[in-house]
Amino acid sequence: MRRIASLIAAILCATVVFAQSDDNSISVLSFKKLDNDLTARTQKKIDQNGEPCALIKVAVQSDGFIFEGDGLGIVTTVPKIDEGEYWVYVPRGAKYLTVKHKTLGVLRQYAYPVKIEKLCTYEMRLSYKKIETEGNYLIISAEPEESAIFIDDEKLDSEIKSPFLQTGRHTYRVECENYITDSGVVVVNMVERSSLNVKLNRAKGYATINYLPEGTEIYIDSNLVGQTPAKIQLEAGEHTMTLKGKFYLEEKQTFKITQDCDLQFEGELQKIPSGKVRVRSNIKYADIYIDDNPVGKTNGLLWSLIGRNKGIYEVLVGRHFVRVSKPGVIDRTLEVIVEEKKINSVMVKEPRPKTSAEERREERRTEKKAIREQVSIENQNARDAEKRQNYEERVSKRYMRSGFRIFMGWELNFPIDAEDFQKGIDNDKTNNGDNVYGDIVGNGTQFSLSMGANIKPFWYVGVGCSYIYTYTGTTKYCWAVPLFLDSRVEAFNRKVSPFVAFRMGGGLRHTPAMTRSDSDGTPIERSYNACGFYVSPSAGIRFNHLSLSLSYTNGMKIRDNNFRTPPMFSVGATYDFGARVKK
Repeated sequence: MRRIASLIAAILCATVVFAQSDDNSISVLSFKKLDNDLTARTQKKIDQNGEPCALIKVAVQSDGFIFEGDGLGIVTTVPKIDEGEYWVYVPRGAKYLTVKHKTLGVLRQYAYPVKIEKLCTYEMRLSYKKIETEGNYLIISAEPEESAIFIDDEKLDSEIKSPFLQTGRHTYRVECENYITDSGVVVVNMVERSSLNVKLNRAKGYATINYLPEGTEIYIDSNLVGQTPAKIQLEAGEHTMTLKGKFYLEEKQTFKITQDCDLQFEGELQKIPSGKVRVRSNIKYADIYIDDNPVGKTNGLLWSLIGRNKGIYEVLVGRHFVRVSKPGVIDRTLEVIVEEKKINSVMVKEPRPKTSAEERREERRTEKKAIREQVSIENQNARDAEKRQNYEERVSKRYMRSGFRIFMGWELNFPIDAEDFQKGIDNDKTNNGDNVYGDIVGNGTQFSLSMGANIKPFWYVGVGCSYIYTYTGTTKYCWAVPLFLDSRVEAFNRKVSPFVAFRMGGGLRHTPAMTRSDSDGTPIERSYNACGFYVSPSAGIRFNHLSLSLSYTNGMKIRDNNFRTPPMFSVGATYDFGARVKK
């Protein structure tokens, strides 16, 4: 009867007895593709290449199976013990599957009979042989989930939550980092499944913090936990401590708490330079703000002098704004520069109506201020006028601002091309003095006279005439008296002494084309184009100048025998004098 009762109890509890022989105790009954099953699409998984997986539903009425893939691996395994299945997600193109069980054995590298495609569902049915030993399943529940479970000092695979064990006593141990290890004995019997529920307690340690100054705020992982000095109990693991004190630099430290440890932290925060502001006022109960932060209220001038609360507030060194505000009475802001280790006082008084005498004094002060400003403006205008006058006097002493001037000059002319000049002389000899039109004459001299006026302090415009005397290489001489327009600019006038100055400038002389008739009625053209530069030292009378000139002459035609001068340089001296127009 005892054997029959044991057998019935084993059947009711669905106890499984297996045997492992030399042959695989695990085998595949069937493997097929489920064309109408859309589970792989509705509960899609993505492999490491970003592609959808295939789903293999492994039908087996047991727990504790482990699945391993080929080189492509397995994406994930979802146990469906209540439904009698395991859902194994594999990448497309997988070739085989390995099935392992602690007591049932191993089915190695089962090759899929069909091609594995993505988003397709397959069914795989397994069978296994019974073993000869008696046992049952142990249902294990552990918190936290990542805990390591040891049965008889052998670590269970993380995917096995219900191992099959032989009947009898077994030792267990549950470990997890930063938690207190739990261990004990569990009994497995044939009648019913045993369960093991373990919830680990978090390991704890201490941190003793003795930082100066006392009262420094302690933040652990951004949470305020107390003030120094303090001994704080913390859960095991890594933590970040931040120490904060007013007018002190923050300090951060990272540390790790272990079971029953007691870490010691000592030191002193670095002081930030600060000073103090004393706020005094004859107004009572007005709000005091420093940089828009409320810090207190006023107590009246007398109480602030003799009372305990003297209105002293500590602030950082630098510029701050103190505001005293009371609705309907005062709202005033003052600026204060705070120095280190000093008390800076601010006095704010209640405004009162001005008396008639005060108003008259204020009016007189306003009038005096306006008079002073007007006098200052007049003095400045006088100084500006004096500067302008001094400038005009300096200009008048150096330049002819407006007036008549006369230039008298004497110059030597030299042809630019000496070869052409010799050809002209030879041609004159060959023709016995009868040179043809176009022959070149030689060097000579000229006298010029120009009369005009200064239309600007530095700009002279006038009209002049020149007498040119030229030698042809024989006893014949040529002369002409062309008219020219004269324009000179004095760009520089440097005073060296009261009587001597250097002047630099440039000018342009131009004679328009003029014609006259010869004795036989033939028109003769003559013109004179020249430009010159000069440097003139001046001595004695301020509007008398002696200039050394350098000029260029081109295209001058002589009326006698139709001689034409070559391009020539002219070097000479010019004396000019003038008189200023009186206003």
